Amino acid sequence: MEEESQRLSNLLHNILDFGRMERGTKAYVMKPTHLQPILEHMARLFSYRLRSKGFVFRLEQPEEPVYLETDAEALKQALVNLIDNAIKYSRATREIHLRLKEDESEIRIQVEDRGIGMREEEKEKIFDSFYRGQEAFEVNPGGVGLGLKIVRHIMEAHRGRIEVISQPGQGSTFSLVFPRP
Repeated sequence: MEEESQRLSNLLHNILDFGRMERGTKAYVMKPTHLQPILEHMARLFSYRLRSKGFVFRLEQPEEPVYLETDAEALKQALVNLIDNAIKYSRATREIHLRLKEDESEIRIQVEDRGIGMREEEKEKIFDSFYRGQEAFEVNPGGVGLGLKIVRHIMEAHRGRIEVISQPGQGSTFSLVFPRP
């Protein structure tokens, strides 16, 4: 019951934000944000669901604090969408990695799974409103196809981008890539 309530809450939040994005009224409040506590919050938020579904979850992040000018709530929404998708589209190998990486020019937050993956021709379509690949629909017919569109919008608002590496049957890695100030 808790899981279904969370799913409906996320769906409603996505639909409302999608409407704001379409009208051009979605506002972001950017401020210096310590990223590690956000990732730790995501791990706690999903811990029960991951454990109950038999997932191995790994959080990898630097020990030194990493800061970014970001809208923390929007970043959380993007991560919820990515982790939720990783759970929904995983099969026998139930493993998810959440990573924070940085170098001189950018900061990356990655969500990696061992799920159904996708074909090359789907990699750009998945960011279209209401698009769902055939296998994604078969595995989870309940989605509406807005989550990745919203994630892309959030990243564009942060002057960043979203990247995906995926192979059918091998899983996917979604990277939120933020430029360093």
